Amino acid sequence: MALRNDIVHNLLERFDLWLLEGCSAADAHLEQSYGLVDRHMDQLLAWARGMNEAAHATTSFMATSEYREALFAKEPETDGATDHALSELSEYWSVAERLKEAEAFLAVEGSEEAMAFVARVDAEESPSRYRRKSWRQILSGCGILEMQRIALPERAGLHTVFRSKRRA
Repeated sequence: MALRNDIVHNLLERFDLWLLEGCSAADAHLEQSYGLVDRHMDQLLAWARGMNEAAHATTSFMATSEYREALFAKEPETDGATDHALSELSEYWSVAERLKEAEAFLAVEGSEEAMAFVARVDAEESPSRYRRKSWRQILSGCGILEMQRIALPERAGLHTVFRSKRRA
């Protein structure tokens, strides 16, 4: 949205289109903006393809007798603790996946920037939503991200950073 607003509302103010240099600079800016939009479009198309593949796999599985048997099978009795643990793990997994997507989108290898990005994209996304006080508690519970406390040269003190676990 910021890119669109910059182009629509500020292009004429930023570049003097009465001069050849201004036109060249505006052209370079528009080309760079187009490249960014093009990369984001490619990423959106890849996500859409992935969702379509997942939908196809799901409908294929739902057509099997194994699915129907599992669907209509009587569920075993539980004490509720297992359901709570599975629900919590599912929540952690969801947060971790969103953070991994942010990590890929921002082209950073794990950082507080990805956590802030997720919070900006979804205002409801916060540690308190998962009954936790910090992102660190959530990240340590998911098991698919590596966490590390490091000193950053541009900031005082130690900071928690994360990155996707490397597959062997």
